[in-house]
Amino acid sequence: DDPAARKTYAEAAPLVIDQAAYMFQSRCSACHTIGGGDKIGPDLAGLTARRERNWVARYLMSADKMRSAGDPTAVELSKKYKTARMPDQNLAGDDLKLMLSYLETQNSATGKTAQKEPAKKETTHVH
Repeated sequence: DDPAARKTYAEAAPLVIDQAAYMFQSRCSACHTIGGGDKIGPDLAGLTARRERNWVARYLMSADKMRSAGDPTAVELSKKYKTARMPDQNLAGDDLKLMLSYLETQNSATGKTAQKEPAKKETTHVH
């Protein structure tokens, strides 16, 4: 083993981390899959085709607030998935946009093109 032939860390390829995938893995994958079936929470395949982007954004920011306010979909989900309620993710700004884009990209990749549910009256807007 020739020490001169060894590569140094400076020669190593840069580590590329997909921030959105990491965020999903660290915050969501314990309870959710995208295309792998239900776990503790629902499979998220087709989520962005079934739900309006604004609804998903509000749910990611504060699922508990939506349940407390009586949002019909949030209440239905808490009844169906009783084992663990969706915790508030407190996502905002760039992190929220990143997660929404990731979910949209993953949903496109799974080929889920379900019809969106009719828009419900919304009180909070996310841009």
